[in-house]
Amino acid sequence: MADSKRLLADALTGLMECKPLDQVRVAEIASAAGVSKQTFYHHFSDKYHLMECCFRDMFAAPFKRMGTLAPFDECYIEFLQLCHQRKTFLRNAFTSQDVNSLYRVMHRALRDAFGARVRVHGVLDEGETGFCLDFFSKGCAGCTRHWFDQGMDFEDAELVGLIRQCIPVGVARYFE
Repeated sequence: MADSKRLLADALTGLMECKPLDQVRVAEIASAAGVSKQTFYHHFSDKYHLMECCFRDMFAAPFKRMGTLAPFDECYIEFLQLCHQRKTFLRNAFTSQDVNSLYRVMHRALRDAFGARVRVHGVLDEGETGFCLDFFSKGCAGCTRHWFDQGMDFEDAELVGLIRQCIPVGVARYFE
């Protein structure tokens, strides 16, 4: 990530330690980063775009592993462990009801990872397979958000076990 992008990402994550994303203004982010609003808009279309970049950067490692032949359960547990570590950021991002909410960002990130996972097998992530991956990634994002909203009340392995039970038959062989 470029220096000014990193400064902006660090500024947003710092501000979100204190308040929800919807209460953070672009001017605050730019000021905290020591850059102009023009620099902010050079890199990001809005604060939700920056939040997405922060989220994808924070969770890059487990999403990358999910897109490989690595055991699905291990990858998802790694993701959940990072969720524990980034709890305040996630809580303050999940409060947003914007069209670019964290739920949608998480869904897209999971869908990208799951699509990469089936492509490793030489299968295109479109048609019936794509439908199953869309369905499953939305379900994973929804279950993860519910788990988060409920105070992370399930053990990580227990939640992954429940998610595993929901893998659509059409793509289950790619998640073994």
